[in-house]
Amino acid sequence: MTPSLYWRFRVLFPADLRDRLRVATDEAAPSWWKDVCPDIAARLEPLPSPDQAYLIATPMQLRGELEQWDYGVPLPAADLAPWRASPAAVVLVRDSDHRIGPRRADVPGGETILLLVGGDPPAPAHLAAAP
Repeated sequence: MTPSLYWRFRVLFPADLRDRLRVATDEAAPSWWKDVCPDIAARLEPLPSPDQAYLIATPMQLRGELEQWDYGVPLPAADLAPWRASPAAVVLVRDSDHRIGPRRADVPGGETILLLVGGDPPAPAHLAAAP
């Protein structure tokens, strides 16, 4: 995930998953993010292949673009092609009634706001787990 996603949303992950979170950035990105929270710099790793990990990203980030709140620190664009070619294991959408949740076959439409790409799809218990 990008440093900005980790910084903002790390507390939403269950403790056992939180320890495994990693960030990836483009080499030319500014380094402001390394000082935002105590453990973030230690989480930097090269972006692995989709069969080795999951990538959490917005559709814009997956295209190699910056979200406004990324503050100039994108994912490594050169490494994103295999991730874009992988099917999403989970797609989170904002429905017309502004509810956010996993895309459901019985609810058409919705704006895609976050993707989990790579690996094997997680067990449903991981999706419902709370910190």
